[in-house]
Amino acid sequence: MKFEIFMNKNLSTLPSLAPSAGKRGASTPVASLDSQEVFGLRRFTTVDEVVKGLAHLESVFRESDDRRAVFASAYLEITRLLNQWINGNYFVNGELTRRYIIEFAEFYRLALFHFECGDHDHVPGSWITSFQISGAGKHTFMEDLLLGINAHLNHDLPFALLRSHQSFHPEWGHRDYEKIGNAITFAIPVIRKKLVRHHQPWLRFPCVLLGNSIDRVFLFAFYTARKNAWEASERLAAIRSAFESRQVSLEIDDRANAIANAIIRRKVPRGKPRAGDVQAFGSLQDTVVVCD
Repeated sequence: MKFEIFMNKNLSTLPSLAPSAGKRGASTPVASLDSQEVFGLRRFTTVDEVVKGLAHLESVFRESDDRRAVFASAYLEITRLLNQWINGNYFVNGELTRRYIIEFAEFYRLALFHFECGDHDHVPGSWITSFQISGAGKHTFMEDLLLGINAHLNHDLPFALLRSHQSFHPEWGHRDYEKIGNAITFAIPVIRKKLVRHHQPWLRFPCVLLGNSIDRVFLFAFYTARKNAWEASERLAAIRSAFESRQVSLEIDDRANAIANAIIRRKVPRGKPRAGDVQAFGSLQDTVVVCD
């Protein structure tokens, strides 16, 4: 088995995904992996395991010509850099940053696992859209990347921050959160070059000419989504009732779904969701389409 290094049949140890108001009962999408081999069934316990799992998943996707490799590649490069910075004692609280990276990766792992198993009731709608579109391979690789970024940041990140307790320690948790943003700044040019090289090499020259502009817009998109995710995690941390928890979770889910639809349509929706989220990804889509 390609993923046997992660195999463990005890599903009871896995945390459940946050409630989703996304698509239910969607048709079975294109899937290139055995449902029992998606990262395996054991949750991540170290950042090294996250890096190893993402690297292996990137390889499997690329071997099967599955465009979900696009997001896996980007995620891998950022996580590798964060792991180096943790080992170099760059963060105020390295242990909390490790916990954050692991919890964040768990949302991706579980969404992919349940998707491949056909259990869409446990997959957020924004991830269903991302996996279906990328798995079909009919859109641009930039759209594949944007859909993955949207699902992971706009949907997963607020819950991952809450679960890792980073948003409970604003005095130093936010400082490390900003340093993670710095790592993303360093990683974006590497990601852009890697994706063009592996997925559309004939666009290498125009993307070199437009590279700085694309990178700046990507940074703005990341900054806006991560800022909103932090605010959403603070709202989740302040919740005092199950009803309020459900309402905030639905708002997060609805926003991510709306942005996913906007990326596919290549136009910015008006009104709901919040303007900052839509403008960030809308502007990014308008810019990077030049390279596709």
